Formats: sequence, C-alpha cells, structure tokens
Amino acid sequence: ASLGITKREILEQSHSFVFDDDYIITFNDVIFTKGPNPIPDVEGSVPAEDFMAVLAKFPDEEVDISQEDGELRISGKRRNAGISTSSEVHLPFSDVPGPGEWTEMPVELMGNLIQAARICGKDEALPTTTVVHLTPEWVEACDNFRLFRSALETKMGSDLLIPGLSLDALGDVVFRKFSVNGGWFHLQTKRGHEVSVRCQKGKYPDLGPLLELKNPKKIKLPSDLADAVDRAEIMQDFNGQVKVTIDSGKLVIRARKEGGWLEETKSVEYDGEPISFEVNSKFLHEVLKKTRRVTIAGNRMCIRSGETIFVVCLEMPEDEKPKSKKSSKKDDEEE
Repeated sequence: ASLGITKREILEQSHSFVFDDDYIITFNDVIFTKGPNPIPDVEGSVPAEDFMAVLAKFPDEEVDISQEDGELRISGKRRNAGISTSSEVHLPFSDVPGPGEWTEMPVELMGNLIQAARICGKDEALPTTTVVHLTPEWVEACDNFRLFRSALETKMGSDLLIPGLSLDALGDVVFRKFSVNGGWFHLQTKRGHEVSVRCQKGKYPDLGPLLELKNPKKIKLPSDLADAVDRAEIMQDFNGQVKVTIDSGKLVIRARKEGGWLEETKSVEYDGEPISFEVNSKFLHEVLKKTRRVTIAGNRMCIRSGETIFVVCLEMPEDEKPKSKKSSKKDDEEE
C-alpha cells in the first residue's frame, strides 16, 4: 500500500493511508493502490509515515490496533502510541477508473518493464524519454542516449506509455494479472492487492533505425565485472549511474557522489578506439547475469541477450567532438 504514498502532499491526504470499508487505499495522483483492510474496525485516514514508523519501532510480536477519540491507538506489552486520524476522506480516488477484464501476465513482462524503466530519463520537457513503451510485440524505452527493447508477446491489445518513475517504484512486487482501462495500467498480486498507474498520452517514435549497426566489432567483458559493479554502487549518485571506460586493454569502472568516489580497473581484450558510457548499475547487473559479450559499431555499443537488446551511445573523445563555429568580424559584416 505504501507505493501510493508521497511525503509531498500533492493531493490532500496523499501522504496518508485511507481505511475505507473493506479496503486500505493510497493515492498520490499517479499511483493508486487498494488492498484488503487489515484493521476492519478502523475508518478514515492516518499519516502513513508516523504509522509505519511506530510499527517498525515496536519490538512486540503482536500489537493491538484500535480507533478511539479521533486517534489510532497502537498497544504493545509495555508501550502505547496514538496517531491522530481524520474521519473525513478527501482523496479523489473515485476518479480512478476501475480495471476492466483481468489478463494473466506473462512471466517475463514485469521484469522487462522494470529494466526498461531504468533506462528512462527524468526530463519532463522530453516526455517520450520518461516513459516505457509497452506494445503487443515488445517493451522498450529510450532516454536519447540509451535504448532498451525486449521482444515479447505481452498480451496487450494496443500500445501504452507508462511513466518510468512509476514502474521503478513498484520494485520487487510480484504481479499476476494486468488490465488496461481509461488511461490506467492496473496490476494485481496473487493476494488480490491492486496497483494502478496513470499512463501518458501521445505517440512514441520509431526506434528501429537505432538498432541497426554497421561494421560491428565484438568484445567480451571481464568475468568478475559484476563484483566491481557491486563495489562501485557504494559511491554511485542518486541516479544509480556508473561510468565505464574501455581503452588499451583496460576497463575502468567509476562511480561518484557528493562526498566520495570509487574507481576500479580490469583487464579486457580490446584494441580499438577508446569507448566510454554511463549505465544504471542495477541494469548492468541484470545484463551481466545473461551475457558478457558486447558489440561496438561507430558511436554505439550493443548488448544482446536472447530477445533483449540494449544500445548505448558512446561518449566521443574531446578531439573528435564537433566544435562550435565562432563567428568572425568578416562573417558578421557579410550578414
């Protein structure tokens, strides 16, 4: 249920759990969750952060929870706590359309959606870079520097654009069914908990041409690179990115955040032009579980594993980057 919680009160009570008859509900305008109410005698809303913090700090194996005098009372053996509740519910979750017919979710679909979400950008001025494109034949995403596509019979009837941030928030939750209705992507767990994600409108660009590589050259990444990625994660920034550079038989992985950095060097069989790229560390872990073989072609690197393709634009050396043309006095006069 905490998936629909936000510390910022985007909507009135969007930072709260709402106990509504048989359900516990959260809604932050982009993610709506609904599950069986574990405390049937409680109704209204309660601040989620305080409620979860109190439960986490109580060492008791069992606690009693009740609603008295406008408070949610939590009682253990030698400790008690009360959190103010509101009997009035203002969350507009009734505006979220209910799911249509449920469809059994393909086993690989959720994993592919999460991987694609880690490729998405965060610049809202470039909306198509912030969403995952779910189609009947594949899952894909692109932030203008990296591209992910995985071919899969998704059981979708039409295309859908799902915000990457919303998908990434779902983490390791296991969903069994999905439904699409009214611009929302609905998901259901085995126990009947429902999560609904608001989707984006618009048309997604054709990424096909970016998957075509000319004169490719293959290399094999070090067998212990995953261990180096583990260590680099200690110093990665809030975006979860690590930088990889390959040059003259050496692979260097770097991570930096405010207050620290880490760098590690590995040997690799490669004698081509220096290459450098940034990648989400969790995504790189998933890739390394499946393959260590990559293909270099021009300014792109491609990793293929089964039906999944990952393409990243390589950083150009400074001396190869296009120089901006400076206008001369003569040019200005001619204009």
